[in-house]
Order: sequence, then structure tokens, then C-alpha cells
Amino acid sequence: MQTGSESNGKEEIQEASKGRKEGHRKAGPREACQTAHLANQVHQPAKGKPHTNYHKDGSTYAKGQLLDGKMHGYWEFFRKDGTIMRSGSFDREQQIGTWTTYDIRGNVYKVMEMNAAAKTKSGASKAGPIKATAKPPARKSAKKPKLLSGGNPQIAKADGHAPVEAYIAAMPGWKSGVGRRLDALVTRTIPGVHKAVKWNSPLYGIEGEGWFLAIHCFTKYIKVAFFRGTSLRPVPSGESKQKEVRYLNIHEDDLLDEGRFAGWVKQASQLPGVRM
Repeated sequence: MQTGSESNGKEEIQEASKGRKEGHRKAGPREACQTAHLANQVHQPAKGKPHTNYHKDGSTYAKGQLLDGKMHGYWEFFRKDGTIMRSGSFDREQQIGTWTTYDIRGNVYKVMEMNAAAKTKSGASKAGPIKATAKPPARKSAKKPKLLSGGNPQIAKADGHAPVEAYIAAMPGWKSGVGRRLDALVTRTIPGVHKAVKWNSPLYGIEGEGWFLAIHCFTKYIKVAFFRGTSLRPVPSGESKQKEVRYLNIHEDDLLDEGRFAGWVKQASQLPGVRM
């Protein structure tokens, strides 16, 4: 299997289908942090069970859902180095909606619309491409986001992964790498997490239930706010003037305890969210 190839996706689908028969295996230590690209997700009336396939080295190869043993709903495929390779949706093993291919830097390389209504001679539905472009539509070159007080990026208020990605890319210096790491940890811990940028801060929550975490840049550190922080165990050390809020302040040379952070994220996601 050539994980770096930018094929039409059939190889990934066949390999993922084969992997289902092998069952779940524990991911190895090389499993990389991924970013969920939920903007391409197609609504499915029926929900399946979460499922993950792995490369032979233990790193994540594909993540999505199975419905009656078939690939269904939104799926992502990854290279061995953890970078996302392809994402799109299935309707019981048939590709539907928008499928996106990414280069090794995570940039969009190709976008393809799949037609689930195409019919075979026998009359059965069969997915097939109806339009493909080598590159996404050309856009006017955008200026880099303005950095506000403390080096915090100014990003327009919006929902979804795209504004969060724009914020992370604009974080100055070492903060961008840490921001990407935090985003990946949250995404990996809470699949399908709802994202947005409001008041120039990325927010993470459960759709329809409110927000549980926010990120903000300051001159010498990154502040992670847990809105129900006093209910977490152990309680994050950073105190706030707001009764229930607790902070995790991350400086350039600090070592991030990923296990503890993921534990806080999981706990926070299960508490009542904050409406904003």
C-alpha cells in the first residue's frame, strides 16, 4: 500500500474494508495527532459505530463509522506519518458527496464530487465522480491576520475547523506548534468536537450543548481555559476571577502532559457546556 499516493481513493477503501475483518488493535506509540476536517462531512440519517483501522506499524490508517459492517458516514484516511491524506463520506460503502485529497503538508490538493445517484445496468445505485479539479477554486491572496495585544491573532467570528486552523497558523513563533498540538489532542480525544472562533479565541464544545474549552495567546504563554475547571480532577492550577473557570498556562519551555490534558478534555466534554 502506497500511503503517500494521491489516487482516486479505491485503494484506501479496499484496504479499510479489509481491515475491518481484523478487528480493533491498539494504536502504537507512533500514532500521530490528526485534525478532523469536518467541513466536508455529509449528513447521514443513520449513525454507525466508531471504527479505526491501522497501518502495520500501529499508526492510524483510517477512522470513521461502520453501519451493518459497511463503511458509512464521514471517514478520514492518514499516511504513516500521521498527516491526513483523504476525507469524505460513505453511504453503506459507496462514496458520496465531497471527497478531498490533501498533500503531505495538509493543504487541499484535489476536490472531487461523488454522485451517489449514478445507476448501474442492473439499476443499483453506484457512486461515481461527476466533477474533479486538480486544485480548489482560485482565491484572492489573503493578508495575514493582524496580531492583537499579546500576539493574539485577529480572526473573524465563524464556526468550523477552518477558522480555528487559520488562528493556529497565525499564532506567532513557538505558539503555532503548540496550538496545533492542542487542537489535535482535543480532536483525537473527542471525535466530532464542535469548533469555532469567537472573540479571537478558538472554542471547543459539543454541538447543541455549549463550549467547554478555549485557547488564547498572550505575550509569553498560551492560556487554555476550562469553563467548568473547578469540576475537573485534578483541578487545573490557574485560578480565575470567574468562579468555575480554571486555566492551564503553557510557556515556551513547559512540558505538556498530554495524558493529563486529554483527561481534562474528556472530563470537560461530559460537563454542562457554556453558552456563548
